[in-house]
Parts: sequence; structure tokens; C-alpha cells
Amino acid sequence: FYTQQDRSQGGGHRWDKIKPLMNDNYINSSYTSWEGKKVETKITLSPKASVEFYNMGVWSMKTLSLRTDEKIEGSINSQIRYSDLGFAGFIENSSGFDMEDCYIISSSQYISIGDIKSGEKKEIAGEGKRYYGNRYDLMDSLYSQNIRRSNGQNLTADEIAQLRMDNQKRDILDYYFGDKPSSAIEGIKLIGWTKAPMGGRIKVNGKDVRSFEKSLIAAELKLVLESGGEIELPLGYIQPVVNRDMFKGNYEPYDNMIYGMGTVEVSFNMGKDIKPQGISIIQDKIDPMIKQFIWNAENNDWESGDFTNFNIGQQMISKYVDQNNSLRLKYELNEGSFRLPQISVKGSVK
Repeated sequence: FYTQQDRSQGGGHRWDKIKPLMNDNYINSSYTSWEGKKVETKITLSPKASVEFYNMGVWSMKTLSLRTDEKIEGSINSQIRYSDLGFAGFIENSSGFDMEDCYIISSSQYISIGDIKSGEKKEIAGEGKRYYGNRYDLMDSLYSQNIRRSNGQNLTADEIAQLRMDNQKRDILDYYFGDKPSSAIEGIKLIGWTKAPMGGRIKVNGKDVRSFEKSLIAAELKLVLESGGEIELPLGYIQPVVNRDMFKGNYEPYDNMIYGMGTVEVSFNMGKDIKPQGISIIQDKIDPMIKQFIWNAENNDWESGDFTNFNIGQQMISKYVDQNNSLRLKYELNEGSFRLPQISVKGSVK
């Protein structure tokens, strides 16, 4: 659960941890030495937890993190299949919270499934909508910033309320995705929102105030794999394994980029239970100076070519999938860079 409170009400809950919410990527500081530094925040943990902010403007905002000792019981149950660019199955909400504005998301697609009340079992069927790039493209697709870009035009009360709600959701999603090493979405996830109050009560300046609270519920989903049944795995479901033993450079997991010189091998293992019948390789355009190879299992050797958008039909599976049920690619760079590919798989379960 990831919760944002613009304001809160009441009091009397014990907090395990209270601290400013900071992004570890922000490593630069305007201060070059301890001399001249100013205290901006003071945190008191005991006997009564509190936070004090200094030199705050009327419309300025400070963000903090609260960790509670509250245990949340419940679960999200699902049976989801992926085929023909869409999702089908059901989601059962046993979390104990009414959920609204729910989505199923993958590394390249999402589908809106609306609201799911506590105890409700909802059938899912529909084609996913594509988004391109990373988590920010996804957030732009889910929660548009068009209102924010109104260049100072007057907003109606409804537009202001929608802007505040969308900004809350974007901020919480950004914190949630910020815990992940890559900007791409891995696997299949369910995200939804609840208005149920979390974590007790907070007072601002010792007073009860209005509260605008949203909490994110996020759950990892597994695709159904039934013996003998057909299966389709979307882009990003099978994660690449990178071997850089003969490479001098860097791998940036945030944007899945390789920088440097030497040889990089990338493999996709489909597991012992999947019998692939078709594989699609999707990749951004690569500099022609970067040499590309695919492992030819029949010839037991590397085969050169352009595999940025390459489809492997059923008749070629035995040629390009090795005895470990892996697809292997190789890249030779000379001070170059490229983004790692993704694959989608059609087949059956053994």
C-alpha cells in the first residue's frame, strides 16, 4: 500500500518510522560544505512523533514517509490469460478494501478494468492499449497532464479537482515505481486505488484538518499456465539475462541501455514448461556499426543479421531455440549503445 495524504485528521496512532521522503538519485546538493547549512526539517520520534518544517511558503509542499505497525490482511486472487493482444480471466478482490480506477499493466500494454468492490469477483476481457517507452509514458497514458499544461488558463472547480486527483495518483505511482531498478514494467501487475483511511491519524499544527487521501493497492499477477493449453506471453514478461564477461562499459537497468565496447550476450529463457511455437523480437533501431548475432542451435554457431524486429515462426523454433529452451542474442560494440530487446512468445504448456 502506498498512501498520500495532502492533509489528515485526528490523532493517537504510534508510528514505527517517520522521515522525509527523498529520492536516492538526487545526489547533488546546493551546499558544498557544512558551513552555512540551514535546518529545513526536524523530526521527533519520541515520546510523541512529530515533524517540523521551517521557512515554508504558503503554497510550498514538503513530502514525508510514515511507516506504521498496522498489519493489513487480505489478498488479490486472479486467473489471467493473455492472447491476441488482450487480457482475459478474472480478478477477485479479497483485500478488504473497495478498489477504484483499476488497471492491469504490462511492460507495453494496459487495460482499464474499472472499480472492484471488496469481495467482488470481476470478469476481465479486452484488448490492451499500447504505450511506448517507460513508466512515465504509462503514467501519461493513465493520468493525462493536459490540464496542467493549460498555460495559466482559468480552470473550473471540476478541472481543479481532477487535476489534484491525477497529480496525487501520479506522485504515488512515481514513488512505487521508483523502488524498481528499471524504468520498464516487469511482469504483469494490478494497480488500483482505495479511499479507505490508512495509518491512523495525523494533526497539522496540532489541529484537525481536511483530508484528501488516496492509497495505491498493487499486486503481482501470474499468467495461467495449464498443461496442454495454449499460452501467449506478452512483451516484457520474460526478462533478459545479460552476460557482459567480454564487455567494457555499463548497463543501466533504469532504461535497459548498454554503453561501452566489447561483446554482450543476452538470453531469454522460456522455462521448462513452455513449448514455443512463435517468438517475436522487438527492439529499438540499432546503430549499423553495432554487429548483431543470433544463436543458431542447429549449426551450433552465431548467425549475423538484423534482429531488431524479427519474427521466428514455428518452422524455425528448433533453429533458434536451444536445448535449454533459451533464445540467445549477441552484440558487438565499439563505443556504442543500444536498448535491450523484448520478446513475446506464443506456444503451449507441456
